[in-house]
Amino acid sequence: MKYVLKIRNPKEERQFAHRLFLYRSVLFRWIPFQLDGKKEYQPIVDCLNVKGRKKRIQKVYEEACHFVDSYYKDKNLCDFQNGQCLSQRVHHTNKIDGCCRGCFYRTGGKCPTANLACKLFYCATVREKNKTLTMDEIPVLRCLSPCQRFILKSDYFSSKGEVIRDLYSGFFLAPPRIVYRQVVSFFKRKRQRKRQERKSLLPQRND
Repeated sequence: MKYVLKIRNPKEERQFAHRLFLYRSVLFRWIPFQLDGKKEYQPIVDCLNVKGRKKRIQKVYEEACHFVDSYYKDKNLCDFQNGQCLSQRVHHTNKIDGCCRGCFYRTGGKCPTANLACKLFYCATVREKNKTLTMDEIPVLRCLSPCQRFILKSDYFSSKGEVIRDLYSGFFLAPPRIVYRQVVSFFKRKRQRKRQERKSLLPQRND
């Protein structure tokens, strides 16, 4: 038997928000949900119907990434020109690739990962000129606990798989994992820069 979630008016929306922690809990581990109301809540109900904890985290993460990608589609907020973002041009730096330059996964100016924290981050220069999303504006993230949302907000420069494992690990295990990865990534980037510098100093062959 399905549990019908009635979300048809502001009062029922408030009730749903207050009871959401119960719907996420083991009390509804084997009870499927059915929406009766506003279709904007369907992605949340779909996630609640994924009963395995790790599978639900993955479903929520993928839905959130899709929501952000759809919002920013055809928008060039960072306004890259010749490899430099808006902020780098405004501050007349010689750096390129914007804030993504700090990511070890970045290859050829593109990001192969699906990192939600990175997708949501925009510097003050961009925020002054554009409306940007916050985590509170992504409805499906309500399916995560406050602790998981805190972890998600600070898990930059990590792959999708690493972020999902961090969310599954919980508050005590995730922070050391994140810090360890950032330290390792820092030294990898440092070695990478040194190799590039040595390569640039090598004499060029003229065939």
